[in-house]
Amino acid sequence: MTAIIIISVIIIGVVLYMMGGNVYDKSRGDLELKYSSLVSLLLSTHDRIRLLKKDSNIVVLGVVSMGGKTLFTIKERPKDGGGDEVSILYSIKDNPTCKDFDLRFVFSEQLCLYDPELVLKSIN
Repeated sequence: MTAIIIISVIIIGVVLYMMGGNVYDKSRGDLELKYSSLVSLLLSTHDRIRLLKKDSNIVVLGVVSMGGKTLFTIKERPKDGGGDEVSILYSIKDNPTCKDFDLRFVFSEQLCLYDPELVLKSIN
């Protein structure tokens, strides 16, 4: 009987561990997964836009070509009073026809999660 309980606990532990790779865990900071709808919308804005960088607290999407770089940098940070806010930096760099520039947009976590279309509309 004890062996059955031990084996059951091990099996449940292995299953939970394997499932954990597909579930958003804020401590992991997987912003691409958390804001997947927003990332998908941004990826649809240009046929050559790609995911360029992803780590625990940043996602960078963009187009890199002979004409320079166009980048969207998504970062999440805690806001005063609780919750998180999302900063999206739109950058153009190394473009031969215009100077480098950045535009920063700040949105609530809730807006980015539940209304990414409005976020994209605000950026455009």
